[in-house]
Amino acid sequence: MPIELYRQVVINYKSSYNKILSNSGSSGGMEKEMVHEMFCRSLTKYNTTYVSYVGDGDAKVHKHLIDNPPYPGIDIKKLEDTNHFAKRMLNRIMKIKRENKNKILSDGKRFSGKGRMTDGHVIKFKIYFAKAIRENKTDLNKLYQSSWAIFNHHYSTNEEPMHDWCDPKWCKYLQAKSMGQTFSGSKITIPRACLDMIKPVFEELCSHTSLARVVGGESQNANEAYHSLLWTMAPKHRYCSSTTLRIGLGLSTIIYNEGYQALNKLFTSIFLSMGYYSTQCLRKLDVLRNSRTSQTKNKHLKRAKTTTTVAASTASTGSDGEIPYTPNEENLDSIVDDLTLDLNHIALELSDEDITDIYEAGGDD
Repeated sequence: MPIELYRQVVINYKSSYNKILSNSGSSGGMEKEMVHEMFCRSLTKYNTTYVSYVGDGDAKVHKHLIDNPPYPGIDIKKLEDTNHFAKRMLNRIMKIKRENKNKILSDGKRFSGKGRMTDGHVIKFKIYFAKAIRENKTDLNKLYQSSWAIFNHHYSTNEEPMHDWCDPKWCKYLQAKSMGQTFSGSKITIPRACLDMIKPVFEELCSHTSLARVVGGESQNANEAYHSLLWTMAPKHRYCSSTTLRIGLGLSTIIYNEGYQALNKLFTSIFLSMGYYSTQCLRKLDVLRNSRTSQTKNKHLKRAKTTTTVAASTASTGSDGEIPYTPNEENLDSIVDDLTLDLNHIALELSDEDITDIYEAGGDD
C-alpha cells in the first residue's frame, strides 16, 4: 500500500473514531441531547409519539424537551420518580432541622433534642409519605388526603382531634371511636411548635399540583437495575471502546429480560453448538441470580426493619445523637448520615407487599 494511501486511511479512521466516541460537554448535557434524539426518532422508527417520561429531580431534560419540542403541538409531560420524590420529604425537613437547630421556637424551646423533632421522626415522615404515594397512586384526591393525614394526625391533640383523613386501619383514635371508647393520645408526641416549622414542607410537596406529578406511582428502579447489570460488563467509571459498549448493551439486555440461559440461542447461532458444561454454567448462573435476588431482598427487609426500630427508639427517648439544647452540635451531619443512610437506599425501594403496619402513619400512637 502506498504510504500516502496508508496515511489517508489512518486519518479517516481517527476522524470517524473521534466522531463516534468523543463528547464535548457535561454528562448532563449529553443526557438531554440523547433523550431528545430518542423522542425525535420514535415516529420514523416505531410510528409512536412519547407524551411523557419518568425522570428524577433533574429539570434539564424536561426544559430541553419543552424548548425543543420533538413533535409539533405536543407538550411532553414529566412524571416524577416516586423514590426521588418521597426523599424530598426527608431532605427538606433535615434542612430545616440543620438551619434552625439553635433557634428558639414559639414555645420557648429548640427545634430538636429531647422531646422535640428527632431524626427518628423525620425518617418516619419520609416512609409514611412514600407509602401514601404507593397506596393511592391512581387517585389524586385520596393521595392528597392521605399525605395530609400524616401531618394532621401528628398535629392532633386530645382537645383538638384532626383525624378526618386518617385511615381506621392505623389510626388508634378512629379505632377507639368506632368501639365507643375514649382515646388518650400518646405521651410521645411532636410539639406543635416543631410541626409548624415543617408545615411549609407539606404545603410544598403535598399540594394537588405537586402530587399530580407522582400519580401513577412511576419508578426508575427497573432502569437502575438494568444499568447495574450493564456496568458489570462496561463499568461507567472506566473507558471502553464503542464495540465493547455495544456488545455489553446487547448481552445485558438479553440477560436482564430472559436470563443467562437465553444466551444459548445466541451462542448456538454463532458457534453452531453449545457444550454441555457451557449450558450447565448458564443454568447455574440463573439459579445463582434468583437466589441472590431473594437474599438481597430479605437483607434489605431486615435492615429496614432494624433501622425503623432504631428510629422508633430514638423517637421515644427523644435522643437523636445530639446534646439537648446546646448550641455546639458540630457532629449533626454525621449523626444524620449514620441514621438515615440505610433507609435512603432501602425503605423506599420496598414493594407494596413488603410494607407492613410498622410503617403506618399512626405507628407512634
